Formats: sequence, structure tokens, C-alpha cells
Amino acid sequence: MGYLAWAGIAMCSYGFAIFFTKVSLKYVPNEIAVLITNGILVVISFIFFWINRHSVLSEIDGNISLGVWSLMAIAGGFLGLAVMSYYYALSQGEASVVSPIFSMSFVIAVCLSLIFLGEEVKFTKILGVIFAGIAIYLVTR
Repeated sequence: MGYLAWAGIAMCSYGFAIFFTKVSLKYVPNEIAVLITNGILVVISFIFFWINRHSVLSEIDGNISLGVWSLMAIAGGFLGLAVMSYYYALSQGEASVVSPIFSMSFVIAVCLSLIFLGEEVKFTKILGVIFAGIAIYLVTR
């Protein structure tokens, strides 16, 4: 399956996750919701690993450098902060406002990728970021 199909699955799944998370936060504290939903995420991660274990293990050659471990730890720290902040925002605000703002994280990823990863700057990417900003403005009004 190609990356666009995976991205589509991620988009749809995250949309449903936002909806069901917002509903569940009416009945449980943020911390409980985070533990349960992310516990399920860990289980699903192990299932994906198990299914793909041969290709995954052959790719890493049993040797992950300290630098790569550090990058994954930093990413995990930001992910943890993002998820906790998202759950607190979702428990206090409207899902129709919180989720688009949360989803604007792609703008940061686009900017960092263009600056530090040397990805090609395209007019359409810049225009997409501008339209995303306009969309957030309109949704939060």
C-alpha cells in the first residue's frame, strides 16, 4: 500500500478518534482517557510489529545508534506533550475548534521539512499552508 493510502487511513482514523475521544471525555478524566487510548495504541503497534517483524528486524540490523535513540526520545517527548495538551484542550473546548487547531501541526512539519530536510519548496505547499491558516481562522470564529 502506498503512502497516500496510509495517509488517508490515518486521516479517517484520526477523525473518528477525535469524535470518540471527545464523547468519552464527558465521562472520564483526561489522564484515564490518555492511558486507555494510548495503551490500545501500544497494543496495535505490537501487532503491526509482529506482522512485519521479519522485514523490520532485517532493516535495523540489531544496531540502532545513540543518535537515533535520541531522536526517537525527543520525538516521543514532543508526542507525549502534544497528546496530553490535546486531551486537555478537547476536554475543555469544542471538538470542531480543537481538532483543526491540533491538526495544524502539519504546518510546523512542513516548515521544518523545508528548512532542515531540504525538501523542495513549491508554490502549492506555501499556498496550502496559507489556506490552512485561513481555515483555522474561519473555524474558530
